[in-house]
Amino acid sequence: MSGGEVRNISPDDIQMVQNLIEQCLPYYMTLKQVVDILYQQEKIEPSFTELGV
Repeated sequence: MSGGEVRNISPDDIQMVQNLIEQCLPYYMTLKQVVDILYQQEKIEPSFTELGV
């Protein structure tokens, strides 16, 4: 998901991101670390992962 691109978000997209976030929990990562790693490794825009903040 690249910046400036508008796309519909499916329930599968949300589930995938939730699963990735849950994988970070055992490492006691901060919110910023989680957002950064999801962007670096999966190209998930921070604006998507920060929707619930």
